Amino acid sequence: MLGTPDIVFTEDKLIVFVHGCYWHRHDDCQLAKIPKKNFVTWLSRFNTAVIRDNQIYSWHETRNWEIFIAWECEIQSNVYAIADRIFLRLNELRKCG
Repeated sequence: MLGTPDIVFTEDKLIVFVHGCYWHRHDDCQLAKIPKKNFVTWLSRFNTAVIRDNQIYSWHETRNWEIFIAWECEIQSNVYAIADRIFLRLNELRKCG
């Protein structure tokens, strides 16, 4: 499976990626600051990571997989809320399927 999802719900076709905010560039997140030293180099590396992530998401979506991203900061803030969101999505998928 491309991109090595962290959790896979095979029967429901739901995959979960647990992403670090820094490397995967979580929008408007304090953990995703770009270092000032070698700014251009870091920006290039981060852009490459985001492009790769988007290619991975597209690959899975074309195969009818649902993607759920659990961000590092959200997990740190309230892991139970993330778990609830995952289970709610699973229940929605099971009702439709």
